[in-house]
Amino acid sequence: MLAARAGIELGDFEIAGLLSGTKIDYSDLETTYYDLDLFARWRFIGGSDRARGSVLVGYRYMDVDFDYDDGDDRVEGDLVLDGPYVGLLLSF
Repeated sequence: MLAARAGIELGDFEIAGLLSGTKIDYSDLETTYYDLDLFARWRFIGGSDRARGSVLVGYRYMDVDFDYDDGDDRVEGDLVLDGPYVGLLLSF
């Protein structure tokens, strides 16, 4: 799995992205996996080591392709999940 992350923090705001992916070609199985997560976060509770609170908005794209062929059986699949999301993170 290869991954790259980049981001910038501006006070209580953060903008970041994570891209990861892998390709497996072993015996009868070939698989590729890609995952992209872009988000912005606003920290409304923070500063202490114990309490933290953030609101997130972002976009996620995930793509999984697989192909299995052992001569008698063949299975293929392609799964794509993508779209915007909103989240709330609280930790105490």
